[in-house]
Amino acid sequence: MVSRIRITGELSHGERRQRTSGIPQRSDPYPQGRETAEKKGSIKLLASDENLLAYGRFEADEQIVVVVNNSDELRTVTVPVWYAGVEMEGRMKRLIYSYENGYTTEYDEYIVQDGEIVLNMGSHSAIVLKPAEALRLML
Repeated sequence: MVSRIRITGELSHGERRQRTSGIPQRSDPYPQGRETAEKKGSIKLLASDENLLAYGRFEADEQIVVVVNNSDELRTVTVPVWYAGVEMEGRMKRLIYSYENGYTTEYDEYIVQDGEIVLNMGSHSAIVLKPAEALRLML
């Protein structure tokens, strides 16, 4: 049996909770008055394949990359994050990684090389990334 990602219209609060059982829910995840790339800005498809979706949400000074693996197997995924305005070389930090048995918000970084990141995605998993702050040396 092949599972497919289906994108539909708005979901009720109960439907969102059922479909995102491994992801913590908040009524308003954005501090008052703070609009971010997650909530507004451009959106671009970065990669897609059977049971795989990667997209970027971005503004001039903020980029968010989301990758979803809806397959039953581990997948190695190369995502061209530069299409979302991410620097060609650098690092991206994980904001959240959800998987079949839960989620983690533990800090982790991924290398951006030639505008791409390579991820090992577990079965039925999703990850949200943003560029890591560059270390600035004061001379």
